[in-house]
Amino acid sequence: MKERVELHQVREFGDVINDTILFFRQNFVPLVKAYLVICGFFLVAGTAVEIVSKLRDLEYDEATTPFNTSYWLTLLFSLVNSAVVMVTVYSYMALYREKDKEAPTVTEVWGYFRYFFFRVFLSNVVLDICILLGFVMCIIPGIYLLPALALVIPIMVMENTSLSYAFTYSFKLIKENWWFVLGIFLLIGLIYLAAVVVVVLPALIITGGAEWISGMKLNSTEIIASAIATNLARVFYIVPCITAALIYFSLSDQKHGTSLINRIHKFGKSNPGADQSSEQY
Repeated sequence: MKERVELHQVREFGDVINDTILFFRQNFVPLVKAYLVICGFFLVAGTAVEIVSKLRDLEYDEATTPFNTSYWLTLLFSLVNSAVVMVTVYSYMALYREKDKEAPTVTEVWGYFRYFFFRVFLSNVVLDICILLGFVMCIIPGIYLLPALALVIPIMVMENTSLSYAFTYSFKLIKENWWFVLGIFLLIGLIYLAAVVVVVLPALIITGGAEWISGMKLNSTEIIASAIATNLARVFYIVPCITAALIYFSLSDQKHGTSLINRIHKFGKSNPGADQSSEQY
């Protein structure tokens, strides 16, 4: 079995992608368990609100009034669901680091989640507004902000710091690595979209096929199936969150040599379960 992923490590482009997949595989059970336990309520509630909203629009044909109560509730739960996934993943990774590459329990992750959630949620809303304004301003500023702001939340959780500090530090890290980070996010974004399509497409094919065979309109069925499949596919959002954290660790270690400092601190600390006679310096 491969050695468990070391978070504090300077990584090249391919290393970030490979370690993202490897970390997800090695921690799949405890990480997804934490996700389902902590995020389950928000996931179910968000799915229900989305279904009710779309069925209501279908029934009343509210194309002329898109900004109704259902719309704003759907938007709110979308923002909440994004925040809960990020807080869960980054809390898990922070504990994984503190426990020296040992998977944390759901209870431990929940303790971090409660501490960080509201701070991350409000900060994420601010960051989304910044990106939206960037795209409104001729698109290019929005594209520039995407890679830089993607590191803000990992910094907040990993360093337990404020939005203003994380915002400033993120730009310092990204300053000479913008293309590197953008390339990684483009590739991991394609992987994420492919995974989502694998989950969502069968539901659409089944409902569409049933409609074609029966000759009956099954729009409501399609809406329900699509909403459920889309929200279930949110589990794959864990992957780009892992990528963002690994980029943060890599760029931070590259800037400050944190991984080297950690190894120096470990010198002289014996491992009771290891044969010390086999160590060579």
